[in-house]
Amino acid sequence: MCIWDLHISNKTHIFVETKTNIMNSQAFINQVEQLVNLLLLTPQTVKVPNITKFPYHTYAITTQSKPQSFNLARLGWTFEWNAEYTAPGQCRSDNKVIYLSKFILERADENLDFWRRIILHEMAHAIDVETRGQSDHGNIWKDICIQLGGIASSKVELKWHKDSLIYEIYCEDCGETQLMPYVPESLTAWWGGATCVFCEGKIKYRKIN
Repeated sequence: MCIWDLHISNKTHIFVETKTNIMNSQAFINQVEQLVNLLLLTPQTVKVPNITKFPYHTYAITTQSKPQSFNLARLGWTFEWNAEYTAPGQCRSDNKVIYLSKFILERADENLDFWRRIILHEMAHAIDVETRGQSDHGNIWKDICIQLGGIASSKVELKWHKDSLIYEIYCEDCGETQLMPYVPESLTAWWGGATCVFCEGKIKYRKIN
């Protein structure tokens, strides 16, 4: 099984004051779902390298690229929601599913074009898999992603709705704080939590909303 995630950057303390401070509606969620299904059905033409496959997942790439059209829906790719809170999008090759995080979609103050570029990021992974049987965030995937118009990076910064920031992450020693919509896994892990990047003090959290 192979999974490729688009992770949130660690600079996610940004939040916005909206007029209503209401998180994204079901209507917006429906718009994003319609968009991803439309993009999966729409043939995507990209230039991909000629690849010769060898045993043990090795391959050789020629310098010549050729345009190919990929209808991912006809190739068996589908869409599903998940509840990830650190990755807005995922692509899985074992079941040919592109995922978006409903948890993040409901809480992030990002427009439809942002989510379109997230979807194209994951579709680039799917095309990469169809081309050479695997994917990563290397140059071949990146070139496909740029051609599609997706976010050609393994990390992305988000703006959160103010109402979604219900946890305060803070350092007991220096007082450094960050507001977040979730508690990072490192603070609840069995190995004993995280330390402050500024003073190496112990990081804790509390619910504020």
